[in-house]
Amino acid sequence: MKIYVSSSFHDREYAKFASEVLRGLGHTITYEWWSAEYNVTHGENLSAEDNLKQRQLLAACEINAVVAADAVVQIGGGRRGAAAELGACLSHGKQAVLVLPESEMIHHPADTSVFWLHPCAKIVKVSYLDNPTLNRVLNFVVHPVLVGMTQL
Repeated sequence: MKIYVSSSFHDREYAKFASEVLRGLGHTITYEWWSAEYNVTHGENLSAEDNLKQRQLLAACEINAVVAADAVVQIGGGRRGAAAELGACLSHGKQAVLVLPESEMIHHPADTSVFWLHPCAKIVKVSYLDNPTLNRVLNFVVHPVLVGMTQL
């Protein structure tokens, strides 16, 4: 299955780790936005005009990778870019699995992102986010959900 792994830029190491686990389970990752190439060209040492062009290109690459994916796995609640990626996923009728640490869960429905509650989104709640927890959740919860999606 083709997967786009999303997270906040702050949690990119978890996204990278998740992609390695998912790849080991036989999935294909559509875009490695956390890669060294991305970080080098993320606007540092560029003119304002070149920075803008680079960000426009990155936005297009990321959305294209979401559209090319069969599903999105979002690590953490995400903000800004991750929220846009989730929106693109849902707007194309694709499935999303959100791995959300307890600390990011909002317990009152009025304060929860309505997109987390979309029928195509499935929430997997974890006590906290670290690599061992993420490894277990991806292997025993997320992967079976993804496999089940292909059988629908």
